[in-house]
Amino acid sequence: MNKRAKSLIVLFLAFLIGSCFNIDFTQAQDDELNLKTTNECNIQYSGDSCVAELELTNNTGEILDGKAIFSVEYNNQPFDGIGIYPFFSIDNSNWINFTDWQNSNTTTTEVFAIPQGENPAQLKIKTHPALYPGQYDFTLSLKGTAETGEEYITPPVVLVAMGGGGGYFYTPPTVPTTETGEVTATPHQGGRTTLINPDGSKLELDIPSSAIPQATAFSIKQIDINSINQPDANTGLFLIAGCIYEISAQQADGSLITEFSKSLTLTFTYTDEQIKDFNEDSLEIYWQDNDKDQWASLDSQLDKENNMVIALTDHFSAFALIGNKIKPFYEKIKEGVEEFIEGIIEEIEEIIPGRVEAISEGEEIVIPEAEGSVPLEEGIGTENIEAERPATTEQVAAIAMIWSGITQSAFLTILVILLLSILMLMGIRKWRLFRKKKKPIL
Repeated sequence: MNKRAKSLIVLFLAFLIGSCFNIDFTQAQDDELNLKTTNECNIQYSGDSCVAELELTNNTGEILDGKAIFSVEYNNQPFDGIGIYPFFSIDNSNWINFTDWQNSNTTTTEVFAIPQGENPAQLKIKTHPALYPGQYDFTLSLKGTAETGEEYITPPVVLVAMGGGGGYFYTPPTVPTTETGEVTATPHQGGRTTLINPDGSKLELDIPSSAIPQATAFSIKQIDINSINQPDANTGLFLIAGCIYEISAQQADGSLITEFSKSLTLTFTYTDEQIKDFNEDSLEIYWQDNDKDQWASLDSQLDKENNMVIALTDHFSAFALIGNKIKPFYEKIKEGVEEFIEGIIEEIEEIIPGRVEAISEGEEIVIPEAEGSVPLEEGIGTENIEAERPATTEQVAAIAMIWSGITQSAFLTILVILLLSILMLMGIRKWRLFRKKKKPIL
C-alpha cells in the first residue's frame, strides 16, 4: 500500500472517531466572548483618574447577561481595593458602579446586557489622594450568561496604568512647605507653613490632602492681645509670652473659608524662658469661642522633650498656647496663713455666732452673760462665780483686724511669717537652755 492510500485511511478513521465522540476540530471563533484593550489607562499621581478604551466582542449569537470582574494587586500581593474606584460602560453610556470588594481584592458590577457583535467599552478608574505608594496592577474580565445557563468568560485583561512596567505606580506628591507663615495648599498635596518668632518659638500649620476643594492660600499672623479678651485671671490661666495667633484661608475666588473636611494640625513650639513661671504640664492649645465669649481648650498632646504642644482643629478662630502659672513661694505661705486664720475665725464664729461679721460692719458687740452658775463648796460661802466667757469683744476685734490686714498685703504676710519664725527659734533656744540647766552635775 502506497503512502497516499495510507494517509486517506488515517483521515477516514479520524473522521469516524470524531463523529462518534462529537469532536469539533474547527475551533469556531463564532461562539466566543472576547475583550481586548485598545487604549491604555495612564495614572501618574494619587487622586488622578483615567479611562481605558476596550473592545468587547460577543459572537455567541445571543444577548448575554454580563458582569464585569475587576481585581487589584499591590506590589504583587492581593489588595483590598480601598482608595480605588472602577466604573464600567458599554458604548460610553450608563456607567455601571462596581459593588463592594469581595475576596479581599475583587469587585464585580451588577448585571448588564452584552449586545451581539463588536461593541466599544470603557473602564474608568478613579484613585483616592491618600492611596498608598507602590505598584498597582488592575485586571478586568467579563462573564456572560446565556438563557440556557451556559457561561462565557473572557480571558483576563491586565490594564497597564504606566508604560513599561505595567500597573499603577504612586508618585508621592511634593507638599508645598514654607517658613513665612503663608502657603498655598492644594487638594492633592495639602500644604505646610511655619511662623517663626524672634525668640525661637513658632506655630506650624499642617494642611492634609483632601482638606480643601481647591487651591487655597493660608496665612498665620500674630494679633494684638488688647484687641481680644484674654483668659480670666481668676481661672489661673495665662497666655504664654502674650502671643495670640489668627489663621485665615482664602480661596482663589477671594472667599474666606473657616471649616474644613479634614482636621488640620497645629503645633506650638515654646522656649524654656517662656515657661519659666508656668507649670509645663498644664500647657494646652486654646481657641477663642466667640459665641460663649471664653477660651476653650483643644485636645492637646504635650511633648516636653521637644517643647511642643500639638492639637487638631477643623475650624479657624484665634489660637493661643495657655497654661497655669507657678505661684511664688510667699503666695503659697500667704495661702497657708489665710487658711490657718480662716480656721480660727470659723471656730470663733461657732462660739460667738455673727460676731466677726458684726465687727466688720461696725456694729456694737453685746456678749450675753453665761447662763447658770457654779456653786462654791460648802463652808466657803454662798457667792456664785460667773461661768467663763469664751471670748471678749476686744479679742474678736483684734483677730478681725489682723485677718483684714494680712489678706490685703503680701508684705504683712511675710512679716507675720518672719515674726512667727523668730518666736519659734526663741522658744527652741529657751527650751534648750532649760534642758541644759536641768542636767545633773557629775
